[in-house]
Amino acid sequence: MIATIMTVLFIIYYFEAATIPRTNMEDKVGPGAFPQLIGMFGLLMCACFFFKVLRNGAIQYEKIVGFWDEIKGVAILFMIFGYVLLIDLIGYPPATFVFVTIGVKFLGERTWWVSAAVAGVLTAACYGFFVAFLDITFST
Repeated sequence: MIATIMTVLFIIYYFEAATIPRTNMEDKVGPGAFPQLIGMFGLLMCACFFFKVLRNGAIQYEKIVGFWDEIKGVAILFMIFGYVLLIDLIGYPPATFVFVTIGVKFLGERTWWVSAAVAGVLTAACYGFFVAFLDITFST
């Protein structure tokens, strides 16, 4: 069900990205191609998922045994919504640090210290990539 919802959202995202007005090639990311590439990549991931399910059968994806398993299945969606809200409230670096820390812990890391260390390194690397390489400034 989540894959079907994500497929619909990626289709909407792709067509909405096609309506973004073109710039005069000033930014390094690419004027209008980058959002469309994200939409195409998302649709490709959904297609791979559906192909795998059709090939192997959906039995292995039906093993939800309780309420906690259902929550874990959609937790990443809530994390993304929270991340988007936090970026506006506290800024990119702190929001990214919180998102990655919780994400690493959610993916199976046992200690919060390791999750925070991984998040710190990834946040610094992403921030450096955006500021130094892509020359993007973040509003404060």
